[in-house]
Amino acid sequence: MGKPSQKSHQSPTSSLALFHGLFGWVLIESYSPAIAADFCIRTNGNENWRVPNGFSAFCQNHKSDCGKAGRLDMISKDEWKDTLVEINTQVNRGTRYVLDRYLHDHWKAADGVGDCEDYAIEKRPKLIAAGIPASSMRYAFVENKGEPRIVLIVRTDDGDRVLDMNTDTIYPANKTAFKWLSIQSRWNPRKWLKVEN
Repeated sequence: MGKPSQKSHQSPTSSLALFHGLFGWVLIESYSPAIAADFCIRTNGNENWRVPNGFSAFCQNHKSDCGKAGRLDMISKDEWKDTLVEINTQVNRGTRYVLDRYLHDHWKAADGVGDCEDYAIEKRPKLIAAGIPASSMRYAFVENKGEPRIVLIVRTDDGDRVLDMNTDTIYPANKTAFKWLSIQSRWNPRKWLKVEN
């Protein structure tokens, strides 16, 4: 797989805003209107909300995946879509699904075998090696027909895109059947924020 040349990414202007709702003041990440986003995942300030099982242990052994970032880059969907599809397909078709034993999730790169979070972890360094900035990616915790799942989210200039183990297609986040639970905080990837469905 050749590395794309001179592909672009940019850092959208972002801010934190307070809104008063039914349950009081809520902190929401907001993004510049310059993003012609199909859909960007919205969160509030409830840190450590629905942290996936096994994630804390993963961070102890993979500090580069959990270091503080402070910004969320976005990539050009049109320039990078082929790379996203290629790597998503490569990992999906090259990995045999095996559920972790005893219902205890052990987060690791799939390396040919694994369950949902292992697929997502396998894709991230491959995308980074292809030139996509790590700061454009986050893991998200979702439910699909009642089953919990980890997916990899990539921020593009046309909204958030989902890399899922069950499809080679890269869908916009709002075109999935998922119930969104939580996602890594852009400010501190060790923290997880509740998603506003």
